[in-house]
Amino acid sequence: YDQKAAVVKDGSGGLKVDYDVSHLSYWNLDFYSVTNCTSYIGVSGADGVSLYGTITGNGISKSVEYDGAGFINIYNAPGDYNVTLNLFTMSGTPVTVSPATFNLCNPSAHEVVVTMPEQPPGYTNYDVNVTAIAECSNTSGEMPIEGIYVHINAYPYGPYDVTKQTDGNGMVSFAGLPAGEYLIYIPDGSGDFVTKYINIPSSNTSGNIEVRIPQVCYIPPSGGTGGTGGTGGTGGTGMNSNDMSGAGN
Repeated sequence: YDQKAAVVKDGSGGLKVDYDVSHLSYWNLDFYSVTNCTSYIGVSGADGVSLYGTITGNGISKSVEYDGAGFINIYNAPGDYNVTLNLFTMSGTPVTVSPATFNLCNPSAHEVVVTMPEQPPGYTNYDVNVTAIAECSNTSGEMPIEGIYVHINAYPYGPYDVTKQTDGNGMVSFAGLPAGEYLIYIPDGSGDFVTKYINIPSSNTSGNIEVRIPQVCYIPPSGGTGGTGGTGGTGGTGMNSNDMSGAGN
């Protein structure tokens, strides 16, 4: 949000909040629509290549990211009008999308073909793997952080601006980055970020980046030592069947 505002009476028995914003981030706010859906856009022609772009419609645009996985999911997509998908390489070069204009909810699944621009001679894209590692303040060990969001953007400003979530090994991959300077930042759990500057290509990155985040780590409680078993009692003396008192004459 951009501002805070008080809840006041609207004069007709209801309540209202008035404030100004520069951007609202959800489809049902940015793109008011009576009909909404979760839309699936299958992408071919750019496997393993990261792209960014916008979906525009009804006079407003929403940013989108494509991570090379073959699809883009759009949540709370509007279904009352057509939109246009615009995609760009990480260096800002437009790519051709066909078809580019369609209704996201009618149907809710689409297939588009991306035609990548020809790269100039000697141009190279780079893949970067980032691993988030917890540096434990309460133990000597360290461990990968699963499910944390890693953000990378061209430094100081640029077209590449992507966020991804780490896997079970604490790793996330960014494919197809052009050479240049980047800033990686990861939330540290206290409301702040741990940042790391990288220059691609560089001898100190080699495509694998580790970002260490100071944290108080969870240490599973160890089980207690089991008690000693009790000593078994001594067995009674057996009686001979012939040793019987009180036998009759």
